[in-house]
Parts: sequence; C-alpha cells; structure tokens
Amino acid sequence: MADSSADWIVLDQREGVGRVDTWDEYLCVRKSEKANEVELAICRHQIVCEIPREWFDDDGQPLEEFRDEYGDFQAPEYIDISSSAGPIRTAIIGHDGEYLLSDLMCDETYGLPLQAPGDDVEKIQEAISELEWAGPNIGRLAFLAAQLVFGEPYLDCYEVDGQTRWNWKQLTGRASERVSQEFLSEESAIEARKNNELLWEAQPDFG
Repeated sequence: MADSSADWIVLDQREGVGRVDTWDEYLCVRKSEKANEVELAICRHQIVCEIPREWFDDDGQPLEEFRDEYGDFQAPEYIDISSSAGPIRTAIIGHDGEYLLSDLMCDETYGLPLQAPGDDVEKIQEAISELEWAGPNIGRLAFLAAQLVFGEPYLDCYEVDGQTRWNWKQLTGRASERVSQEFLSEESAIEARKNNELLWEAQPDFG
C-alpha cells in the first residue's frame, strides 16, 4: 500500500478474504489536484504495529489506561513508533484485535487511484467498475462521490419501523456532516430543497 492520506472519503465497505484471515476494504474518493476532478481508490487502514502485550495484565485483561467504560480494550489516540530518526508519533484510529490501525491508504493491489471528471457520474461509475468494486448500487455510489467531494447535499434514505424515510446530508469536513429534517417521501424531500425549506442540524464529529 502507498499514498497515505487523511483526505479519503469512504463511499462503501466490503470484507476482503485471504487464505487465513479477513480484513476491511473501502471504496474511497477524494478531490484530485486537477481542477474539477476526483480520484477513486480501494483503500485499507495502515497497519501500525501489533498491539503491545505490555498493555495487558497477566490474565490478558487490558490495563486500566487501555480500557473503555465497559472494561474492553481501547487503543490510545497516538503511539510513538521507533525509527532511525527517533520516535515518530502516529495517530491511531482503532484496531482489528491484533494490530493497531492508522489512516486509510490506497491499496495498490488494485492499482493506483483512478481519476474522473467530478461532474460526470458515468465516468465515475466506469472508474468504480474498473476498480472491480461490484454491487447493485454502483450508480448511486458514483453520484455520491461527486456530491461528497464538492460539498453538495445528497439525498439519503433509511428504514424506520419498516417504512422508508429520506433526509438530506452534507459533508462539512473530513469527519463531520449535517443532516436535514426527515421526509416521508423522496418527492417531498426534493421539493423542500427546491423551495429552500431545509432545516439543518449539525451532527457530532464521527472521526
């Protein structure tokens, strides 16, 4: 893997399978250095190191400073990694039970990031297919890619008590977003945006 970056936005997730293990893979998008273009890639979290054994007691339980409120293991936000130039402070985003994980990186197993015009959903969809990311929602993912990168609101749907609901979402930073009020139909959601009637509520930072 290469090209470590904090700019990747996750569009979709799947499980990768090897001979003896599994891992999470992410279809990601970010703004290209070229004007009005996006880059797409399949990314994985960078493995920083094995979870240190000294963070646990003789019974295998995490020490107090490495426990969450439920007593389960919780990785610190940073760890100092030894190098020839001295300790390097590295941000930790989580763990997989064996390794500490850091930022998303392009997995070059699937090739280098692909570029596409940010306003051409068809070209973005072709790039996603070229990355061999399969699924029934490729068209919607391509549509979201352009909207997320360039900050435009996008319409999302979800189930509540067996009924479909809609709201608008808008990325306000790498790790935060805001959402609109809930709508009972797609048509009413579109009409509300058309008439400038969206009521926005900021969401907590999820990064």
